[in-house]
Amino acid sequence: MARKKTEARIKLTNNEKLNVYIQCRNLCAHCGRHLEFHHDMTVDHVIPLNKGGKNEPRNYVALCKDCNQAKSDNVVYPIDYYPYLPEPKKKEVTELFHDYLRSTAWFAHDNVFMLDQFNLKTARAVYMPKQGMCYPVPTTMRVEKISQDDAFEYLQYYIARLTPEDKGLFVTSPTELDTPYYKITAGKETMMVISAYVDQDQGYKDSDDDRNIIRVDFFPNPDVKYREHTTHLTLMYILRCLIAHVHDTLMRTAQGTTMDLMMLTPQSDRLAKGAINEFKHAFGPMCSEFENPIDDKDIRNGGTIGIHMTLFQGTKKDIMKLAEDHNVKSLKELAAVADTRALQQPLDQALTDSEKRKESKPKYTRHKNDAKKKHRKSNKKRRT
Repeated sequence: MARKKTEARIKLTNNEKLNVYIQCRNLCAHCGRHLEFHHDMTVDHVIPLNKGGKNEPRNYVALCKDCNQAKSDNVVYPIDYYPYLPEPKKKEVTELFHDYLRSTAWFAHDNVFMLDQFNLKTARAVYMPKQGMCYPVPTTMRVEKISQDDAFEYLQYYIARLTPEDKGLFVTSPTELDTPYYKITAGKETMMVISAYVDQDQGYKDSDDDRNIIRVDFFPNPDVKYREHTTHLTLMYILRCLIAHVHDTLMRTAQGTTMDLMMLTPQSDRLAKGAINEFKHAFGPMCSEFENPIDDKDIRNGGTIGIHMTLFQGTKKDIMKLAEDHNVKSLKELAAVADTRALQQPLDQALTDSEKRKESKPKYTRHKNDAKKKHRKSNKKRRT
């Protein structure tokens, strides 16, 4: 089953709504406020209908109007988004969610994250003057998918501080944004906005083959309070944990393959450039830094800078098995003799399969009240 709309929305009866209301103990499952049944109680689909959810009782939870509108049709982990659900209902929706992830082909060019909202375990850099060193302090940040309008509004504010040349890299209308955007927040502070998607690189590394590359375009918040020793490091920690999250997530789709990943940002963004330099300093052997000017003759005319990495999606056991298949004994020897294009083939195949899925309009789902409505209409006709 693909991650697309498979059932149309139906109108629930008062009895069905009442059952959901009672199961959730009269509370909004997200914010915990008390709900008035006939005033502000709404029924939310844990798995949105637009993403493959169904009209079934175990897919229903009670939310207030504000929380339901904020969730929209995002796919979120129930334990994170519904903290006020009673244990029996929480267990039910968690089992439903895990079944959904196992049965749904969620990976596609515009969807590299399994969830639309999730917690990111990362770190903040703290400077210790006496030692003269920075230390990472573990923290949790929130990653949330945002709308085209919100993304466009943020980007317009972001590009105001860039050079005129770099401003030309951005679109001029929300409708031109054809990739998903995510906001990363620490409490109420927005750290950055990213766009994560699969891009096809033409003639990668002087090759005639087209390569599918995971791209992460990132745009740090210009209002982040700058601290000389720690700000660039904190942004680097976020990027590092994002890469680890993408890597762990795609292990479910194409284990035992390689993944090319690129992070790009405008050249004139000093915050982003500092994060790139810190990343290169920390992971130099694993990555390569590059510059892509708008005008090849003059790099000062603006463009993008970034990091390129090649990651192997598998465990040490997987690597050693692959090395044996190539008659070598170490990862270094494997990198020298293996065909990197062939190693990426499973990931490319997963993308090809996602494109082949035919879109079909969902048929109206018959509801048990349909027969009653039909019966009432026929009786009304007889009386007239």
